[in-house]
Amino acid sequence: MNDSEMLLKAVNIAIMRVVPNGMNLKAQIKKEILKEMKELVKKNKPIDKKIDMPDYLKSTEQMTRFLISQYAKIEDIENIGLPSEENEQIRFISSEPYNAIAFLLFMMKKFGKIDELVISYFYFGHKSIELLDSLLEKNMIGKLYFQTSKLRMYGSTERSMKYVKEIIRKYGKDRVSGTTSWVHVKIMLLKFGEKHFVIEGSGNISSQLRIEQYLIEQSKKVFEFHKDWIKNTDKFSTKKDVFIL
Repeated sequence: MNDSEMLLKAVNIAIMRVVPNGMNLKAQIKKEILKEMKELVKKNKPIDKKIDMPDYLKSTEQMTRFLISQYAKIEDIENIGLPSEENEQIRFISSEPYNAIAFLLFMMKKFGKIDELVISYFYFGHKSIELLDSLLEKNMIGKLYFQTSKLRMYGSTERSMKYVKEIIRKYGKDRVSGTTSWVHVKIMLLKFGEKHFVIEGSGNISSQLRIEQYLIEQSKKVFEFHKDWIKNTDKFSTKKDVFIL
């Protein structure tokens, strides 16, 4: 039962409780509610605008809606900007739905191919992993290291991690590797030539429908700090808590 059906059911029950023999009134109100909901949907439907995505993002038909929804966020990030100097930070709060993968797309638009990508997140959405696979296939990502959490290893997460293992086998461990660990962090490290960026925040690599906080930093030192502990989690965690993918 979706939200609209639940609302109508609640209205029907309320009418029958308050108005004796309220069948006619129930039918009339139901008709008016449906009419009003259709008008609200029509008024709030986003205006489709042409989004000119680069060739490396053009993918399968199933990915089209996901790519458009994420690429459309680039304009929002453009308004925030990027740290232009070494050791400079930008902090902000999002009030719109965001998938942290949008930052990766924004950075690629600015700097092109990612030489090295290290990502440690509590949760990865399946579509986001599919996008990373596509970017690897089109040689838009040089090396990739995954780290995801064992804290949420069920259902859709298990499906996503099976996909990650397939990607590792597909491209080889010299290019793609990773672990599952008892982590709850959300960090993305991106290297473009001599530029090193760190993106930290509360949002996962999946759709976020709430207020999230983010920090974007340009710093080789911080990049190397996070890269070191992410790739060596087993050194300060028990062996049973870290699984090599």
